[in-house]
Amino acid sequence: MRIILYISLVLLSLITFSCNKEVPHIDEPLFVLDNPGVFIVNEGNFTFGNSSLTYFNIKDSTFIHDLFYRVNGVPLGDVANYMTLYNNNGYVVVNNSGVVYEIDANTGEYKGKISGLVSPRELIFIDNNRVLISDIAEPFLTLVNINSQGTYGKIDLDGRTAESMVKTGDKLFAVNWSAMYQEKKNNMVLVIDLNDLKLMDSIEVTIEPNSLQLDKNGDLWVLCSGGYNNEEIPALYKIDINTDSVLAKLEFRNIASSPGELHINKTGDMLYFINNDIYKMSIYSDSIPEEPFIKSNGSVFYSLGIDPSTGDIYVSDAGNYMQKGKVFIYDTTGNIKMNFLAGIIPGYFCFKE
Repeated sequence: MRIILYISLVLLSLITFSCNKEVPHIDEPLFVLDNPGVFIVNEGNFTFGNSSLTYFNIKDSTFIHDLFYRVNGVPLGDVANYMTLYNNNGYVVVNNSGVVYEIDANTGEYKGKISGLVSPRELIFIDNNRVLISDIAEPFLTLVNINSQGTYGKIDLDGRTAESMVKTGDKLFAVNWSAMYQEKKNNMVLVIDLNDLKLMDSIEVTIEPNSLQLDKNGDLWVLCSGGYNNEEIPALYKIDINTDSVLAKLEFRNIASSPGELHINKTGDMLYFINNDIYKMSIYSDSIPEEPFIKSNGSVFYSLGIDPSTGDIYVSDAGNYMQKGKVFIYDTTGNIKMNFLAGIIPGYFCFKE
């Protein structure tokens, strides 16, 4: 059923974007974050306020730990979980602190922040001035004008929260991953009309859709874990973005599986995901692969990233979730290249080309 809901554009004082310095600078020379590199967003522990950023220089295999703190003199906050780059700036989403920090992508310097958010998850630019922010605790997408203080609106998601998002043409697709803070079942891909800024459709999938990717043919792939308590058989969906209809549903063999972290290579024809081990499959495959591409061998694989330039595979090991986690780098054939320590719970890779 098609759902038409209109955006409610209201000015509120709770969410502001500040371009003024609000964190003290410490007396340490600025770092030069050479290209290519990768920002590793370390979540830290819930309520501990020990999130951090690690920067890995791919060219010479060097890294900078605690980048945000060392440059700006304050901790990053409580549960940093996502980062994206746009126009030489980095935008770091810090979930439990309810903020998004803007930093200089070449130095790590603080430039501003979006504050007053409830429980932000991801951020996506819809044009040069505006971003949409998903939230695990509110049934809205928050619209923020990066260049204006306090100018924003909300897109009603009909009682569902949102997590990961992708944009294609005049549509945005967002997954309703969490069952918390909502009465409705968490089994929808939400479709947003970016011209009218409204929820225009929703596509039913298996519960807990956690990640999504667009392939080279323009089809949307959505990975569903089947639920925290293994309520349903996990599945991978292929969706037609023009008709918002399911083209294929590939089910996993074991209901106890818990796949996540769906990613795609630069050419858009090879999918990767974590299901204890790392799996790799062609977009033309008609079944889930039985054998892993990279075995965990006792590691606790937590997050995944694919270098858009080289195709190298980055995966983090969260370990015991209390000490510094490890990052492994594999080449395109699955051979290990190197590993190093990052921060506590390395949870997201943001590549800087």
